[in-house]
Amino acid sequence: MIARSLANFFAIAALVCGVGQARQLRCGGVGPNPFNDISGILKYNVETVDAVGGVKEFLYQESSNALIYRNANREIRGVRSDSAGNFSQAQFFSTSIYPMSRVVDPKERFVLTEGQGWLLDTNSSDWFEFNPNAGMQHLFWNRNKLFSYQFVPAASGDQRWDFYSYRVGDNGSKYQCSIQSTAKVPLTMAHGHTYPLVFFFNEVNAPGSDRQVVIYPFDITNCTAQTPVAYSNVRGPVKDVYRFDSIDSTAVVVDNKDQNLLWATPKGCGYYDIKGLTPIVPNYNQPAIATFSQQDGVTLFFLNTEKRATVLKGFPINDLKEGDLWLSDSGRKLFMSPLFDGERSRWLLDLKLASDESNPSPIGGVTPTKRSRH
Repeated sequence: MIARSLANFFAIAALVCGVGQARQLRCGGVGPNPFNDISGILKYNVETVDAVGGVKEFLYQESSNALIYRNANREIRGVRSDSAGNFSQAQFFSTSIYPMSRVVDPKERFVLTEGQGWLLDTNSSDWFEFNPNAGMQHLFWNRNKLFSYQFVPAASGDQRWDFYSYRVGDNGSKYQCSIQSTAKVPLTMAHGHTYPLVFFFNEVNAPGSDRQVVIYPFDITNCTAQTPVAYSNVRGPVKDVYRFDSIDSTAVVVDNKDQNLLWATPKGCGYYDIKGLTPIVPNYNQPAIATFSQQDGVTLFFLNTEKRATVLKGFPINDLKEGDLWLSDSGRKLFMSPLFDGERSRWLLDLKLASDESNPSPIGGVTPTKRSRH
């Protein structure tokens, strides 16, 4: 493992230092590009999903149209949609002291714990521990094979990501490879990964040149580096990167008063203002993000069509964070688990976005080339 990790480190060091080899893209303009506010015309219906014991985490199973959630009593329960589209068919699976992962397997059979290497078979309610390492984070499935990683920091500023794979039915997971960076060759893991690629980034701010953010894809079946992409003319320090690989798009959050979101697609790129708030990505297969603040509430941003809409106006929402939103692949169902004022447990809401010829999708027609689930 050590020799493999060191070999990858030297390859990565050469790649990071050789930014000139990256595919260069320059984004900008006067900016920020405006969003057309469609709050008054966006049609949607809101229904409460009967979640026994409230909600701590949840996930949506697209094919079976089912919701799985863990409640305040640490119970993992599910509710399926009936023929009328109502979530009324309840089921109890098991209990877990660990949070649920949002990574869904293709057959929608298993539930993963976040931060631990445990898998629940919902067909039998049996648990399997496939990796005893603490801090296990899950990336994606490829058929019946799960890919996960463990982040290993060091006081020196060095950091390493160890990648593992687990095939359902095996006794445990197998080590794949490692990616390592140092304080002199820094990398940060981005959000949004699609088999077999994971994405990292770093900021390059060389004297006499534009500030750049460089995104590095790695194939984690063997930790080989792919061609990086460098965005120049970045309008401020980079705070985070979100990769929508299934639609070949990238969102970069920067520290800037009114040009704080860079959105890049194959058709071009530009800057937008999301008021400096942290994006919530409800589906990496759709060009949409959300933000929440006590002052403005929940705002949906449809990036390709440059539209925005504030939803649930008047609802006393106290908190909404990453993991509390899930947009269906069709872009027509938005599930939300907000914490309301005075409540101890989160609710589970089903927002159905209306669709007809007079009310086309605000997301815009996007066909993912592959599916992302993280």
